[in-house]
Amino acid sequence: MVRLMSKKRVFLHIGSHKTGSTSLQNSLYANKSTLKAKGIYYGGYHEVWRMHHNLAFGLFKEALEEEFISFPSSHYYFSQIAEKPVVVVDRIKQEFQEGSYKQMILSSEGLFAPGHFFAFHSGVALTDKQQVKVNEYVIAKLRELLSDFDVTVICYLRRQDLILESFYNQYCKGPDPNITAPLPTFTEYCKARPVPFDYFRDISVWAKHFGKENLNVKPYERTQLPEGVVGDFYINILKFSESEYERLESIDAGEDNSRINRDVLEYKRLLNVHGLDVEFLRVSNAIGDAHRNQSFLTPQERGQILKDCADSNSRLAAEYLSRSDGRLFYDTEVKKEEPYFGLTFEKSIEISEKLTNLFLLERKMQQSYIKHLLEENINIKYDNATLLQEVERLKKELTELTAKQDVLATEFADLGEEHVALKAEHSALTTEYELITAEKNNLVDQVDLLTTAQEAILYEKEVLKGELRDIYESKSWKVTKPLRAMRDRLK
Repeated sequence: MVRLMSKKRVFLHIGSHKTGSTSLQNSLYANKSTLKAKGIYYGGYHEVWRMHHNLAFGLFKEALEEEFISFPSSHYYFSQIAEKPVVVVDRIKQEFQEGSYKQMILSSEGLFAPGHFFAFHSGVALTDKQQVKVNEYVIAKLRELLSDFDVTVICYLRRQDLILESFYNQYCKGPDPNITAPLPTFTEYCKARPVPFDYFRDISVWAKHFGKENLNVKPYERTQLPEGVVGDFYINILKFSESEYERLESIDAGEDNSRINRDVLEYKRLLNVHGLDVEFLRVSNAIGDAHRNQSFLTPQERGQILKDCADSNSRLAAEYLSRSDGRLFYDTEVKKEEPYFGLTFEKSIEISEKLTNLFLLERKMQQSYIKHLLEENINIKYDNATLLQEVERLKKELTELTAKQDVLATEFADLGEEHVALKAEHSALTTEYELITAEKNNLVDQVDLLTTAQEAILYEKEVLKGELRDIYESKSWKVTKPLRAMRDRLK
């Protein structure tokens, strides 16, 4: 495992579910460069989801293996998303160190009570005891993996009755393709799906391993989060200024923007239509009333859920938010809403007609686009033919150039050999030149010596001539002339 030299800060966002986590994660991804400029790392996430579900699913899978609980290994949660936790964290630490970051953000709502949420969606049946053990293992293991860091855990909590309805709404909009039509009713769904209503118990496990002082619990209510989750996270957690936050790239992916009309949702549920989310949203927008009849709970059922959760919520507010009044959620009024009586025949006909018209319009647009593509294909074919001719011409030119290159290569090789020979000859001539020059210099020195000697002899000759001349002109020479003549005769 990679270890850091000194502890740095990790902001660990654990959701929970249906609290705008996707909007926050999309924003973090879109503003990575801004975060990096402030020394904040957001990376190591699942490349498709852009959140740390790879780590969360990996921990969940490891927890199941640790407890010897069987699971469908072919399910995409385990086969495509989950990664070995230690590998993910080591990769994150490595990137964190190499980038010289000061802080880090990890985000996955899947980290909050995976024994409840992941188990349901992956088809793993867990008892209440097993759910608790799985949740405990995930949190303890994550604390171990992040032991090199000072960790602040951030958790947004939505009112339990509202999160239950939101889950079902999302379930109907994007059903499991393995389930045959129709999808279960809300009542049937609630019986099959475990939803953690005891927030105090779940948050206390995080406090046990990360420390109560390192937990930042925030109720997901408009009155308590006026900036929304995204704004709250940047401004109150990351300490961005208002002006810095306003300059961020905006990501509009809120839940309200994808809410669809209740009749359209019921239509989709009954037919169990997988996909076509954009088409159903367009039909919903055409019909309107997207915010009407969105309650799946009766006032009595809602009131009972709030009553069942009251003690847990109160303890959580008192212990983790220091609220003496024990109020976790301020908006707890159970409003009397118009009941939904189901999809009428007339409304189903209207929805079917709008879908049909939409499909016909899309088909017309597709046909127009196909015509455009055909025309474009003809142009491309013409361009391709022209390009083919040009390619052939270039190939011919390339062949000629290659032949010329071969000739030049041969000439170059010959010149190279000649160059080597000339260099050798030059070296030999240089050596000979140096020898001749030395010999010449030696001869010059000898000539100088002979010239000096010659000049000395000539000088001595002139001296001797002068002396001889003086003798010839002397009186003695004249007196002795008869004697010299007698000597010559005697010879």
